[in-house]
Amino acid sequence: MSQQIFLATTNPAKIHRLSSLFNQLEVDFLTPQDLPGEIEGVEEDGMSHLAVACGKAAGWSRKTSAITIATDGGVLIPVLGKNWESYR
Repeated sequence: MSQQIFLATTNPAKIHRLSSLFNQLEVDFLTPQDLPGEIEGVEEDGMSHLAVACGKAAGWSRKTSAITIATDGGVLIPVLGKNWESYR
């Protein structure tokens, strides 16, 4: 069996992008849809994108024995200026 990497997202675009980053490695990719039972997400809470990504990786890793990768990114909405916090 090859190494498994768990992509901690249900977003199809993120799954595609993350798997393409590692496409030269001989790994099997798993996603929440590959877990047995009902898909229950993890809390996305933190004061920065890094904190949210770390929390997601830790939360999802408790549901699988595979190496787990998570990301979090914000959307920039310039018109909102300082009234917009992308991690909220």
